[in-house]
Amino acid sequence: RIQILFEDVFEMKRLKFVVVGAMGVGRTTLMENYIIGGAGQPGNSRPRSFMQCDTTSYVINVIVDGLPYSLKLFDPESDGTLDELQHLLLMELPDAVIIMYDISDNESFRSVEFFFRTVRSILPKIKCVLCGNKSDLRLRNPSNLPLMTESEGRKLAQRLRMRHFIETSGLGLQNVAELLNETVRLAVPALSEFNFRMKSRRREKCPIM
Repeated sequence: RIQILFEDVFEMKRLKFVVVGAMGVGRTTLMENYIIGGAGQPGNSRPRSFMQCDTTSYVINVIVDGLPYSLKLFDPESDGTLDELQHLLLMELPDAVIIMYDISDNESFRSVEFFFRTVRSILPKIKCVLCGNKSDLRLRNPSNLPLMTESEGRKLAQRLRMRHFIETSGLGLQNVAELLNETVRLAVPALSEFNFRMKSRRREKCPIM
């Protein structure tokens, strides 16, 4: 009943995101930890009214810039075929795609361009966000694994003309809310334009020292 009232009053907008990436980058762990296991953890105060999940997708309600959204996140099988990915994209017609890599796995980083080109060949105008996962390894890296730098991630996003890049930790839940918020803003042009204008106004009002 609470969910019904919440959606009726605020006219919740529904968005679909597909999360892709090489095997082992931590997509499923990130989504399950955030949506299922993250509730009640200290410092984890993301707003939501309802959530549910099944084997291939997760639904979570969030508030971004004061507006409610229902997000359906699709997590296709890592060992699935390109035909299966194409079928998912064409059937669901997502509002945005999150392309994820593991900052400790150079192969997954190199696979980003493959996923980007593949997704764009299926949906040429789809908006994409680049996510470097497992950022907790920057603080605790017992195996001393070589890590991709944030600068390398940003340069790749710029080269592919992806609008946003962010590093996350599915284990510690760092920046996961920010990843979803930025993807919502990217998927909703009016919201993205509003935030751009507000940031521009703040810079104009900022006194020069």
